Amino acid sequence: MAVVVFDPAAFKLAFPQFANAADASLTALFTMIGYAYIDNTDGSIVVNVDQRGAMMNFLMAHLLTLFGYATADGTITPGTGSVGRVASATEGSVSTSLGYNVPTGATEAWYAQTPYGAALWVMMAPFRSFHYVALGRSGVGRSVDYLSTGIGIQTRLANNSGTPDGV
Repeated sequence: MAVVVFDPAAFKLAFPQFANAADASLTALFTMIGYAYIDNTDGSIVVNVDQRGAMMNFLMAHLLTLFGYATADGTITPGTGSVGRVASATEGSVSTSLGYNVPTGATEAWYAQTPYGAALWVMMAPFRSFHYVALGRSGVGRSVDYLSTGIGIQTRLANNSGTPDGV
């Protein structure tokens, strides 16, 4: 397994709205994401490095949109500060209406603040749940960690969930 190596030029190509962000700021944010949000080590639950890289880039775009960023010349581009999609806007005497459906939980609400976060929330779905496997006819079972390999095949993760017997 490998880690995702950040490429500022590729990120700016994929997310052109952040093209004027300073490479050093982007790299520092990506590094922070790798240890605070999405594990970017060989032990990550997101085994596919390309998938993990996409998730990290979407999270970075989400954070940059919310909190803003510094440009190469030192100018600060502020974050949006608004939550939800723009439902309507008026230019004369400035009026904005935001539509925001209440998500199922606080974590989903945080991600749903931007289109990037909402896309990331969907991308993370396979990694937010466990599968219950009943043992025998008794109905007694246990959760088993499975990981999609991306081609419709699931493999069991060994000793990943921290539960007894690694399941």
